[in-house]
Amino acid sequence: SMLLCLAFFILYFGYVRGTRVELNAHSIRRQYEELTPFLRSRDEVLVALIQLLQIVGWVTRPYWWQILQCIGLIADDHKNPKLVNDATVACACACLLFILPSKQRPGESLLTWRQAEHHLPWGVLLVMGGGFAMADGFTKSGLTGVIGKALGKVVPGLHPLLLTFVIIFSVTFLTEVTSNSATANIILPLLSAVSWDTLIHPMALLPAATVACSFAFMLPAATPPNAVIFATGRVPIKHFVRAGILMNLASSIAGTFLVGAMASLVFDAAGPFPEWACRDGESLWIPGPGVVNGREVDGQACSVLEETLDNTVSLCTMMNGTQFRCMNSTCVLAT
Repeated sequence: SMLLCLAFFILYFGYVRGTRVELNAHSIRRQYEELTPFLRSRDEVLVALIQLLQIVGWVTRPYWWQILQCIGLIADDHKNPKLVNDATVACACACLLFILPSKQRPGESLLTWRQAEHHLPWGVLLVMGGGFAMADGFTKSGLTGVIGKALGKVVPGLHPLLLTFVIIFSVTFLTEVTSNSATANIILPLLSAVSWDTLIHPMALLPAATVACSFAFMLPAATPPNAVIFATGRVPIKHFVRAGILMNLASSIAGTFLVGAMASLVFDAAGPFPEWACRDGESLWIPGPGVVNGREVDGQACSVLEETLDNTVSLCTMMNGTQFRCMNSTCVLAT
């Protein structure tokens, strides 16, 4: 609600106040009367049914294998979940638009390639698709892990509030050039690696990045609503930037205090690294009394430094620098 109030004050007092928009009632009425009644337009009904089919396909897709096996179209032992995904459903429904005939334009399909070529915002689609490709490249190339290790050397020296601000500010401007989900795919694995490497509570890092992925106010590629407005050609980039940069800065500052307080109160983000966040190959949980972040604990996490090929022996270090050598379930001080 605080961010909503900030958006209202920035947009109203900065751009809307004093602006008058005059509507021509007769022009609007004429355009409305020119519209074909929905149920009388066979083409519009078909498009609506195809859209409904697409939604049903997305919802029921996880159960397709069971249905096809029950009716005998595929073998019981044949399973390939990557064969059909959400993109398959969307492309199949798009193909139907090019196949089904149009009643209003005899001899043509509901959607022709000429219409798709001239009316679809291909530039916006390429920008958003490029964001997904870049996120996938970051992960598969190992760049995410390398950056995570480098950040792990800097993060422990920052104040928690400053750390939250740096994460939110960075992610807010990164998500302007990639989509929200692509940004999350890049940042969350990176911060997870930082958390395991430094033994900082993951809830001190991940909520800030997750929330900031939605602070996309400035550029068309940042979020689909921006892309839809930009595709109209009526709002230039400079207007996006002028209004969005103020929203980005205000959101970063407000989000720092809100997320910091919420993470501490709800998830105890200021506390020691929790046992549930330990992951094989990244961190181990060693029982035993100790003191972490000023708190007495019955056990604490240990970040894995080295590991044998068969994963039976590991060298790990605790937050205070103490190193242990672990074999199976037994850990002893490293010498």
